[in-house]
Amino acid sequence: PSHQATAPDAQFREGAALHARALRAGAAILQDATVWGAFAATAEQAGEVAAVIDGRAVTFHPRRLVLAPGAHERPMPLPGWTLPGVMTTGALQTLARAQRVSPGGRVLIAGSGPLTLQLACELLAGGVQVAAVIEAAPKPGLASLRAAWGMLRAAPGLVRQGLSYLATLERARVGIVWNSRVTALEGEGRVAIAHLATPTGPRAIAAEVVAMNLGFQPETGLARALDIPHRFVDAGLGHLATETDGDGRTALASVFAVGDGASLGGSRVALARGRLAGLAAAPPPTSRPCARHSPARNASRPRSGRCSRRRPPSNSPTTPSSAAARRSPPAACAPRSPAGWSPSPPSRRPPAPAWAAARAASAPPASQGSARTPRAPTPLPPRACR
Repeated sequence: PSHQATAPDAQFREGAALHARALRAGAAILQDATVWGAFAATAEQAGEVAAVIDGRAVTFHPRRLVLAPGAHERPMPLPGWTLPGVMTTGALQTLARAQRVSPGGRVLIAGSGPLTLQLACELLAGGVQVAAVIEAAPKPGLASLRAAWGMLRAAPGLVRQGLSYLATLERARVGIVWNSRVTALEGEGRVAIAHLATPTGPRAIAAEVVAMNLGFQPETGLARALDIPHRFVDAGLGHLATETDGDGRTALASVFAVGDGASLGGSRVALARGRLAGLAAAPPPTSRPCARHSPARNASRPRSGRCSRRRPPSNSPTTPSSAAARRSPPAACAPRSPAGWSPSPPSRRPPAPAWAAARAASAPPASQGSARTPRAPTPLPPRACR
């Protein structure tokens, strides 16, 4: 059965925070899902993604597809590697972190890289006895000081984390056997003894569980199913890496590949690449007019009406042009009338005085050759908004 960790470590807390951020952003997280295939992707459409979720076959048709399948461990095929109690370091770490259990009381860890040290510290924190850590790399010395200085400048947090692992193992008196490897495993019914090849000669260590790791391999199956180009990385035993640009976009513009599933780099590099790919894959923001300037709202407003909202008096001198401009704002920027208010009726010219109407009636018609035109009524001074 699973057990809840009483004091989750920093890595667990970071993962829980990312999970909560994704949920707050509105993303749906489907668990108990296995993606088994991807088909017919184009530059405009990411094609079909086939999965089994909760025992049901589901097909997705995304416009953009971000592949983040991670990496799988390289097993170490050697005599006795199929005995019960022999597993990869990732499998034992899953048992220790997710299930909070160990398949045995005395564990031997063999491989190369920081995962072996991290797993040893996690097992010690859970009360498991660690027999030893077998590291294939040579012990750091003066020749590695330059590389260590470059690492310290580039990622000081990772250096501090690695030093803390070494200090924890030193306090627990767990030995690290450098430049060594497991050659064979023995046991009746389950593993009991691990035979080693060390710089000082053969050696045997008793253990109930042996966790081995020979590096990692990017999980490129989905990307290769979509016929995305790959390249061979000639480092260590070599592996395939998905070809992407700086944003994680593959040769298919609708498909992105990030994390160790595209190219090995670790969790921090995967987070950075995932952020770049997410920003590139997200649709560009659409420019929407604000509610005040929306066309639908402006179409429903009376075009010739005056603003019925009262404005505070201004202390600056008012000219006819400025008053007219304030009285007749553009339709797109006119303030909306609150509930219960109604716009003023359309502006009408006031009736002409009686003397002006009499003068216009006594004037000779234009057809009689008179050049005199009727005098226009005197306009009223501009008025402020009511």
